[in-house]
Amino acid sequence: MFDRPAVYSLKNGFPVADYSGTMGKAIFWQHLAASYRYLPESSDFIQCAASRWRNDSADCMPEVAIRRYQAYWTNLLPEEYEVCCQPCKADQCELSLPSGPLRLLQGITDDDLHCSATHCRLRPFFVHDLETRLLWSTALAVYLDLQPDMQNRRIIDLGAGIGLTCLVLMRRGADVTCTDVDDGALVVSSTNAAAMTAALKSTTVHGVVRVARFNYSSSVASWRRQGVVPPYDVVVMAAAPQGELRKNLAVWSKLFRELGHPGTRVFLEDQGNRKQQASAPPDAETPKAFAKEGLYLVDIFDPLERGLWPLPQGRIYSFVIA
Repeated sequence: MFDRPAVYSLKNGFPVADYSGTMGKAIFWQHLAASYRYLPESSDFIQCAASRWRNDSADCMPEVAIRRYQAYWTNLLPEEYEVCCQPCKADQCELSLPSGPLRLLQGITDDDLHCSATHCRLRPFFVHDLETRLLWSTALAVYLDLQPDMQNRRIIDLGAGIGLTCLVLMRRGADVTCTDVDDGALVVSSTNAAAMTAALKSTTVHGVVRVARFNYSSSVASWRRQGVVPPYDVVVMAAAPQGELRKNLAVWSKLFRELGHPGTRVFLEDQGNRKQQASAPPDAETPKAFAKEGLYLVDIFDPLERGLWPLPQGRIYSFVIA
């Protein structure tokens, strides 16, 4: 729900340090700035993060989130705002999607929570590398749920996290290979896939989900051993490496062609901050650049502009492989 930087280092883990000493605060700010270097120390997000680190009595993050959303959606009322998966109800995350509600489990454990007598909250967000085990955006899932002709398609989801887009496509009747390299994410996505499979047993139309640990940068010869068997009819990447798509377009297009075939649809969500991507060409120039790499651009938009729940300043792309 917040802008994410083009260079995002939290995935590498927040440094382990003793913040209790006389230099603790300075070390904390140094580490935090290294991960969110694009935000000033005075920003409400950083100030709130510091408050949560100090274990202040009130959790400020919902209020900060409401203010951020109100800046984009001026008609949003505080009572209408819902943080979908608050830590204290992580097993009750129910999303409203075009094809119906979907219940989703996040990978939050007791170790990730700090609980008082009245409420629970996530421990500081840089602990335990929670990134891959949390729901960040529903924008691409909603967009995919609106796409026609997904039934009986062979689909691969790269970096699926907790498996939201996999479940959406499986419910549409697709055969989905749901992949990630993070073991924590794979455990959560497997749990979600098993629950969805059980819930859909009584319905007439549904697909299947296979969860696989897959590193898409590995050699093509090793893919089958990892459970990946091209060609696929659809390739999904809900968390494209931020700022990397246009910079390394030839590399990504090669990967998509190796996974797909002529006519394969490719859906990407780039959650990067466009302001950080000064070297990227204007959107009007991208169709020609993509076409040179064998990717025909079908759609490109900021999810916010269509009322989807985004990380602001993102982009969703839809391509067809030539």
